[in-house]
Amino acid sequence: MRQNKIIGNCPRCGTSYNNTVTFCSKCGANLTENIKFRQNKQMPTYEEKLDIMFNDAQYCIATISKREKTSCKIWIITAVIQIILSIICFPFPFWIAALLNIWRASSRNKLSKLVLLPNKELISKYDSVQYGLTWIYNILLGGLIGIVGCIYDERTRDYVHGNRNLIVWYCNVR
Repeated sequence: MRQNKIIGNCPRCGTSYNNTVTFCSKCGANLTENIKFRQNKQMPTYEEKLDIMFNDAQYCIATISKREKTSCKIWIITAVIQIILSIICFPFPFWIAALLNIWRASSRNKLSKLVLLPNKELISKYDSVQYGLTWIYNILLGGLIGIVGCIYDERTRDYVHGNRNLIVWYCNVR
């Protein structure tokens, strides 16, 4: 039986990994190239390092786009639930949160496409005040249903900020 022993640290974030993984569990970096170089006991050339970084950046950008598409779906489902609740419990203003969450879904859908384009302003999209406002209107008007979307968006935002340097480098290179 093969043992899962720690064989190295991620070259991007430093997280330890074992011999059964191909991507870093923290930042998503491709570890297969790093494992190959460790096994051959040779250092990668500058060009090979650039290739690895470029592949990692493409994976990171694709992951952000997928997360934004998922966020769009979460906000649509949340808005539908809030609309149903506003019909059942008319006095409570669920419909206001539902309309704001439909707008939120639309903005996440646009962002999922924008991420894939060369865009040096990408990081600033995740520094927006909208994140805090989304929490506030969902807590006050949405009956806490939208908190799931807020938490998911925060995790995506953390992923983007955790990969900030790689994203900035990638946007400047392409």
